[in-house]
Amino acid sequence: TGTITSGQPEVVELLPAKAVTADEMLAVAASAEQLSRHPIAQAISTEAERRGLPVDAAEQLEVIPGRGIVATSGQSTVLSGSEPLLAEHDVDLQDLDHQELSRQQHMGRTAVLVARDRQLLGAILVTDQPVEHAEESIASLEAMGLQVQMVSGDRRATAEAIARMVGISDVCAEVTPVGKQQLVAQLKSNGRHVCM
Repeated sequence: TGTITSGQPEVVELLPAKAVTADEMLAVAASAEQLSRHPIAQAISTEAERRGLPVDAAEQLEVIPGRGIVATSGQSTVLSGSEPLLAEHDVDLQDLDHQELSRQQHMGRTAVLVARDRQLLGAILVTDQPVEHAEESIASLEAMGLQVQMVSGDRRATAEAIARMVGISDVCAEVTPVGKQQLVAQLKSNGRHVCM
């Protein structure tokens, strides 16, 4: 999706868990994301700065490609990323409003889940709009006889929403960077010429 969107995501909604304020969740996430250069991390940091929240950068950061980050700040461990990332780290997700997250993702928004010390703090909703002329460019590629496929690390609902906006019907979602390499290799081994 990052190829057909502006690459300048912005925070559009905050969904804090019970007994957590939106500002608290955002400040914790921004502290973790300070060391990351990912556009979503920068959107979270920008929103925290816009709100004037105190943010101390984490001391250590581990990037889990296609899933999110694990950051250490003082004695706390902060997770910021996908639902599978938090589940792998034994975060209880039962307070997560799955219905609302699904609704947001069908609108093309990416959910960044935030947890501290295995406690769910909530979700940050981020959106990135398609670049100008993306739909026309894709239609031109298809008119040339090329098969256009979107391969994205985003959740399926989010990827499909962006794809609908620009006229792409063939979507592979929730694909890790390694998975993208494997997909290209598989297409090539089947005799396809691939441009990514």
